[in-house]
Amino acid sequence: MRRAVFLDAGGFDEKYAPAYCEDSDLSFRLRRRGLKTFYQPRSEVIHFEGASHGRDVRTGVKACQVTNQATFLRTWYDVLSRSHFRNGTHVPRAKDRAHGRKIVLIVDHYVQNRIATRARAP
Repeated sequence: MRRAVFLDAGGFDEKYAPAYCEDSDLSFRLRRRGLKTFYQPRSEVIHFEGASHGRDVRTGVKACQVTNQATFLRTWYDVLSRSHFRNGTHVPRAKDRAHGRKIVLIVDHYVQNRIATRARAP
């Protein structure tokens, strides 16, 4: 995102300092402004869980993971309860944010053949 958009949105909310949930909160605030968060499905992220702050959520900075998740849920409760599913449920609908909308699955065997043909082309 452009720096100006980040600053205009207020940056990372300090209530999440020093870590955890500040990025999700920013995404929700950007969406409230009519902006969208996209991801690149071919990107690869390697995350070494616990390398920075350990794995014990009862102590140190890692404890912020639990408290900040609760803060995030309180802050965005209305949005989450109105337009999101419980974590891990209704995944096809959740990924398209299709809460309350009809969805259609189209299976077209030609699509796969075209992708495979392009992949083999020099």
